[in-house]
Amino acid sequence: MSDEAKAMSSEREPRHIAPAGGDDFVPETDFGRELWALRRKAVAEGMALLSGDEIAEEIAAGRNR
Repeated sequence: MSDEAKAMSSEREPRHIAPAGGDDFVPETDFGRELWALRRKAVAEGMALLSGDEIAEEIAAGRNR
């Protein structure tokens, strides 16, 4: 792979991947920080987070209404 191709492919890769526990994840934008704070609050209050498959099912169900 050429240097240019490597540079282009690395630009498309996410810079941060939140770990499962997520406590050491640091969002880069104000909006990201707001969303992260909401997520942490929801988890602290006992809300169960959906898996990717569960989110896809909810989206599909909403489209079929």
